[in-house]
Amino acid sequence: MSVIRSWLIGASLLGLACAPARALAWDSEGHRIIAHLAYERLTPVVRAAVDALISHASEEGTPSCPVGSLEDASTWPDCIRPLHDRFSYLAVMHYEDVPLCGAAPKTSYCPDGKCVTDETRRAIAILKDRHRSTVERLQALEEVAHFIGDIHQPLHAADNNDRGGNEVRVEVEGHESNLHHVWDTEVLENAVGTDETHAEAALRPLIAAKASTWRAGEVDSWLAESHHIAVTYVYPRLAQPPKCGAPAPAQTISQAYLDDAAPIVRVQLARAAVRLARVLNEALS
Repeated sequence: MSVIRSWLIGASLLGLACAPARALAWDSEGHRIIAHLAYERLTPVVRAAVDALISHASEEGTPSCPVGSLEDASTWPDCIRPLHDRFSYLAVMHYEDVPLCGAAPKTSYCPDGKCVTDETRRAIAILKDRHRSTVERLQALEEVAHFIGDIHQPLHAADNNDRGGNEVRVEVEGHESNLHHVWDTEVLENAVGTDETHAEAALRPLIAAKASTWRAGEVDSWLAESHHIAVTYVYPRLAQPPKCGAPAPAQTISQAYLDDAAPIVRVQLARAAVRLARVLNEALS
């Protein structure tokens, strides 16, 4: 099997290997878990406001990406990637290539505000603005629901001249892949399984214990947390860690690496759910 360099939901393996787009974050399962747990934490008024916006999904003109719930909304920005003529501008908004080593001005990795934190702020502002059209506010809801999840995936917050780990070839669980894809799928599945209902049940106690603390901060501080995970775990815990500015060599991802990453992933999913709920409660109340 050829090494997968980028990954799009529903594409063939050949399409995956050749596609130029950056890999997705957390897989659709991760985004849906975050959205469902966030929805549970919305006030009744805000939940009704979310449902009202979603009821206009057919007006978006994206029938290949139907939205009937906040979970669907959270995967919409990935689903519409093939609709390049309308949404190509969103492709660079899913991540922020903060250098793994050293410091750099934000303008170097977020040129003209084209990055996940700035786009999330813009979407929140549109969501709050009752003078914007319903369809504009619905797309803003979809972006917020998705991009807050992206912000909490460590390889959407760091880069080592490897496209967020996409160019780090690895073997994991007997097949070839790349480091970014491993954090989207294998690390996620090892942490919470593949059943969303069971995963959500496992995360609720963690949310109950930490929600009051995790509600704090804003998108930049949340991204900084994810970047710190990339700096302290994602790259240095590899069997063959990279040098600064140079992609890590091809290598095998061990089960120990996946197991040690599991609690990190559970915390990131839970944090994202708490924070998404906070943002929506503030924007739509």
